[in-house]
Amino acid sequence: MAPIKRLASLHALYYCPDVPVAEARASELALAGMSGVQAVTRLASLEDRLIAERPHMLMLDMDDDPDDVLQMVRRLRRGRLGPDPFLATLACCKGVTSDLARKFASAGFDRILNKPYTPDVVILHMKEIAEARRRFVATKGYVGPDRRRGLRDLNQPGVIDVPNRIAATLAGASFDWDGYLARAANWRTQLDQLGAV
Repeated sequence: MAPIKRLASLHALYYCPDVPVAEARASELALAGMSGVQAVTRLASLEDRLIAERPHMLMLDMDDDPDDVLQMVRRLRRGRLGPDPFLATLACCKGVTSDLARKFASAGFDRILNKPYTPDVVILHMKEIAEARRRFVATKGYVGPDRRRGLRDLNQPGVIDVPNRIAATLAGASFDWDGYLARAANWRTQLDQLGAV
């Protein structure tokens, strides 16, 4: 894979309750050029950081007792945790079955990484998100990236184009954070009107 410019400019959080695993994964990604990846080992600390910081990407280890993590992702997607409901979010799990993949997708993850994977796989997924950020959709039971092949109509309630923070950062372009927050606030209003819970 060709090197990606400004990869080190991306701020990412890698959550895993196993401290040595979390630190090792963050170190592997740093060696591959993603020096902005930070390990987080407590879910409460992760939630605090999602409120206080502006990460571009969230990677969540889903091997052990993922229900609390799934609930956190649902809250994030519904605008009830932190300022960024559109945060690129990856599930990392060994032995991903079709049932697990459906469970993770229904929570609103952007991507699912089957362990073991290399840092290049993470970078590839991040690059794909930067090149083609999906619109977000909301129904009564789902909030997250649109998984349909064709684009939904933006005039339809519960559909929004998502500003691509990762692409802007990798391109070295300025990013309108205030406009982004306004779009996120508009999204929360749409979710309330649709009764998405």
